Amino acid sequence: MPIPSKEIQNYFLAKGRNAIWGTNGVGRGPNMTPYWFLWDAETGKFLISTLDWVAKVKDVRRDPAMSLLVDDPTSNLGLYVLVYGNGVVRGPGPDAVEGSIKLIRKYRYSDEATWQHWNEINAKNDRVLVEMTPEKWIWRNV
Repeated sequence: MPIPSKEIQNYFLAKGRNAIWGTNGVGRGPNMTPYWFLWDAETGKFLISTLDWVAKVKDVRRDPAMSLLVDDPTSNLGLYVLVYGNGVVRGPGPDAVEGSIKLIRKYRYSDEATWQHWNEINAKNDRVLVEMTPEKWIWRNV
């Protein structure tokens, strides 16, 4: 099965709505949940904003190995990509803000809506940013 062109890959990652984020749980199976994500082509990292106290953050701090599955049936491209890599938790606090704002802008489209959303989800100052550096990509056509 041929790998999609870089142009199609970039479009798919830019327009994808959710990624299933998987971490390695302790004494249980994989911990998987859908999340908003941003593929930051400039840094070559995926960004995910979440709460500091969720199990996924605890998992990544203990074991940085993680995976993301991006499957976007609304794009009509018939693609999905499974990405394996390692995550780093930034924050809570100032280290989580810039990347989280970039990510939210993908979904909220305007600066005003982006900052409003950020202020709502970070009211307790407990947001973190997880940066995932990809190590292996598996592209598939469905």
